[in-house]
Amino acid sequence: MNDYIKCLTLKRDERFTTPIISDEHPFWICSYGHTYKNKPFHEITTNTGIARIEYIISGECVLNSKNISCIASAGDTYFLHQGDDHNYYPSSHTTVEKIWINIKGELVKELEKLY
Repeated sequence: MNDYIKCLTLKRDERFTTPIISDEHPFWICSYGHTYKNKPFHEITTNTGIARIEYIISGECVLNSKNISCIASAGDTYFLHQGDDHNYYPSSHTTVEKIWINIKGELVKELEKLY
């Protein structure tokens, strides 16, 4: 059974993926992209095998992870740990434009311990 679940609403974004490499590599950029503010989104991930770094270009995003809830707004960068559950979406009065990168590997796990 797949223990990684990802639910997405329709959104307008550019998404690029890299070739799959062995898990023995310490650092791997899995995918990266740009989400545009034209349409709202809602992302829910559980037990994700990747970490994410996202930068908000415009708008506000409600972020829930590890029993913590916060609002990220234009100019903010946040880091979502691999293996955690994430639930994030635009605040009620805005849409969000962001750039993001998905990463994984042993180096990422070590960086998570420090961050």
